[in-house]
Amino acid sequence: MAFLKSSQLSLGPKTIDVKGFTQATTLKLGDRAYTEHEVLLADNYNIVGDITVSDNLILSKLSDDGNAINITGDTTTRTITGSGSIEGATLAQTPNATLTGMTGVPTLGATFHQNIGQLYNFSGTINFDNVGAGAGYEGPILSQAKSSYTGEYLAGTWLNNVDYFNMIAGLQYFRIPKTGTWTYVVKGAKGGAGTHSGLGRHITSTATLYAGEWVKMLCGHQGSYSEDQSNGGGGGSFIAVARMGTWLPLLVSGGGAGWTRNSPNSTNPQRNAFAPGAGKGDAITAGGSGSWYNMDYPNHSSASVAQYWSGGGGGGWSSPGGDGHIKTPSAQLIGGRALGSVAPIGGLWSVTSGVHSGSGGSTVVNNGGFGGGGGSGHGGGAAGGGGGWWGGNATFSVSTGSDDTNHLGGGSHSMNSYTDHGTHTGGPGSVSLSL
Repeated sequence: MAFLKSSQLSLGPKTIDVKGFTQATTLKLGDRAYTEHEVLLADNYNIVGDITVSDNLILSKLSDDGNAINITGDTTTRTITGSGSIEGATLAQTPNATLTGMTGVPTLGATFHQNIGQLYNFSGTINFDNVGAGAGYEGPILSQAKSSYTGEYLAGTWLNNVDYFNMIAGLQYFRIPKTGTWTYVVKGAKGGAGTHSGLGRHITSTATLYAGEWVKMLCGHQGSYSEDQSNGGGGGSFIAVARMGTWLPLLVSGGGAGWTRNSPNSTNPQRNAFAPGAGKGDAITAGGSGSWYNMDYPNHSSASVAQYWSGGGGGGWSSPGGDGHIKTPSAQLIGGRALGSVAPIGGLWSVTSGVHSGSGGSTVVNNGGFGGGGGSGHGGGAAGGGGGWWGGNATFSVSTGSDDTNHLGGGSHSMNSYTDHGTHTGGPGSVSLSL
């Protein structure tokens, strides 16, 4: 029988629409679906699976002993789905809505963060970077990280344990060891090593991260640069956290645009990566425009001209950069890939695995940097756009003049409040994590 407070009594009868009571010292949650009004009575609740609630579910204690209702579980992040709700209360006494270990409103898409305390103690900083992989469109591999990170904080605990750290398609995955407010510093990569290539963005922010959660990081690479004075755009860098069945981007720092000998021989702030909300704005997540030379070159075949002169747009979070064109329909597929994709490589030439034979038989590689940097032609053609939250445009993208657009570097984005340090003069991108 359920009990009512005196303030809830009236002269008419009361109907209590409850399936029933289940009582024990500890009860499981997630071992079945909850389809009716139901009250569970226990001091402790152990989550063993995802929870589906299609009506009201009340997690209750029989008496108010001054302690909160406690929810625990294993190291797996569980989700709540359905049209119902979950409430916490003591029965027949003052309601107690504190559900330890739970965050968010318990409705469709809410997430349980397990109250597991910590995987191991942590109070320091880890610096993630491109592990010496250099410039170019491909990301690093796990063996490179294992060699490069040996001197990082507590590396002996996490570096060689794939349950704590891994690398897939150049993206770095790290499991949060301890619940707390984490600080992360994210730097986008510079464009290729040309004299006046654009610079990457440098931003700091914080977020509450929970023990057992995974974060995914991309440390952008610089675009490739050749003796032909053409180079691709720099890759964007980011950190994202796995929640609600997707990767939520916490902070994205854009990469700088490339530069060629057809570009003005001077610095141009539009080649630098942009601060959050600046440039194309925070609502835009698409890739940048590729080059479009509407010009005739009678002494060259269309294929030769496209290889020498095209530039690709930088990749955005949601879509890749545009391809490089010279007269319809010639095109090179050299736009940077989307940063939110499973393998956000830089734009690369589709001919001979991204390598061209330059003048005198030298090898010429002008690919965009890992992290969505747009590729570039060789022989001084168009420069690639920088990767980022939104992708930077290639040069020559709207006319026959270089630097003919205002958004060459990539965009940035932060989910929480942030400190923008402007651009940084270093080359590759990086992510640091501190608690």
